[in-house]
Amino acid sequence: YNDSGLIKSAFTFEIPVYEDMPSQAVSEPPKGNNNNYLDSIKVYEGDIKKTFDKSFSRFTNTYELKYKVKTSEVTVKAVPNDEDASVTVSGHKALTNGENKITIKVKSSSGLTRYYYVYLMKRESVEAPNVTASNNPTTGKPLLTWKKADNADVYKVYRSTSKDGKYTLLNTVTGCKFTNTSAATGKKYYYKVKAVGTSGVVGNATSQVVSRVCDLPRPVVTASNDAETGKVKLTWKAVAGASKYEVYRATSKNGTYVKKNTQVGTTYVNTATAEAGQRYYYKVKAIHDSNTYANSAYSKIVNRICDLPRPVVTASNDAETGKVKLTWKAVAGASKYEVYRATSKNGTYVKKNTQVGTTYVNTATAEAGQRYYYKVKAIHDSNTYANSAYSKIVNRICDLPRPVVTASNDAETGKVKLTWETVEGASKYEIYRSTSENGTYVKKNTQTGTTYVNTVAVEAGKLYYYKVRALHENCYASSADSIIVNGKAIR
Repeated sequence: YNDSGLIKSAFTFEIPVYEDMPSQAVSEPPKGNNNNYLDSIKVYEGDIKKTFDKSFSRFTNTYELKYKVKTSEVTVKAVPNDEDASVTVSGHKALTNGENKITIKVKSSSGLTRYYYVYLMKRESVEAPNVTASNNPTTGKPLLTWKKADNADVYKVYRSTSKDGKYTLLNTVTGCKFTNTSAATGKKYYYKVKAVGTSGVVGNATSQVVSRVCDLPRPVVTASNDAETGKVKLTWKAVAGASKYEVYRATSKNGTYVKKNTQVGTTYVNTATAEAGQRYYYKVKAIHDSNTYANSAYSKIVNRICDLPRPVVTASNDAETGKVKLTWKAVAGASKYEVYRATSKNGTYVKKNTQVGTTYVNTATAEAGQRYYYKVKAIHDSNTYANSAYSKIVNRICDLPRPVVTASNDAETGKVKLTWETVEGASKYEIYRSTSENGTYVKKNTQTGTTYVNTVAVEAGKLYYYKVRALHENCYASSADSIIVNGKAIR
């Protein structure tokens, strides 16, 4: 101003004033640096440095790890751009399965804060399954079982023919068991199972090696009764690879089973020490032809009551009546017998009698000339489940009753005269004569009447023997010969 000659002149200053200015003076700016950037972020899983999805830049505050981690914590190294800035890391420990967020807080020396974020995925920790090897009792095939492994999604089953040999993947399963259906009977196999997590990565989750021989399938046994003897009868289909079978028996389902037989065939009848009316329990094992370790499991237990043997029935005709007569020997343990009859072999059998004795004559509703079919059942004295099977069917035609003949002398001629009553159903009669009771009888006449006088070829005073037979229109239904009578011509 002095140089301008204005030193003694008036000078006006204009100071602008803005709206909303603070009423008080602004405080002094803080001391320190405002730099709150990072120079680098590094994440380690153990000693392994992890890779981000992008290159690091101090101006980018969000990153992701390219690969999943499997540990429960990671190490984070964050270097600030200003050495006076402080760095705090959180979220890098106690990682949980799935997505995790790591927060890096950078505070400048002047107090300004900036945040960086690292996102990572933790893959599940998969446990190794504890595998048990057995055999499927029905098929004999090796069966592997295990409990569900934590975080496992599927299981890979591997097999080898030697413990230290090459293991081949057999199957991938979601459940906790596997049956090796392709295994050959009698051969030993080695197995191990790997658990696989949801990430699809197989961890260090391989089971111990287990081994098993493939067994024979167990026999499928059916129990019945032998019709003839009533004894329990077991049958089963041949098991491929079996050389023989062992049969075991007990008197209760959970009792002690005793080996009753070793045999090649597939049918067993328990003939020895088996009492009618007693229930027995059985199981059968197939024996491998070369490897005893490959024998089958026992069959499912079957049970059966030992029955009475069925009667052996003979059919004949009662000589007097011509009716069908059935006879059989007494069956030990039977208290009675039921007799059944039909008019055709495969027809409906109706019970005709229940009796104690071992002879039956079909006197009622039996017509001469008609063929009838019969079967007999023995009834157990205390257990109806032990009744016998029906006897074999027998058949017989009902005959005419035999004539009842009386011998006398004809009043006029003195010759031997035979008389008898009419036999219902007879069409005619045949008369036979012999000169001795047990000699040869010769037919002397065939007639319709019921009186016969022996006028021909007869000597006075000689004793003759006679018998008469009634003839049916059905030649198979003719009567038995009458009882022998004798007489002499008196002149």
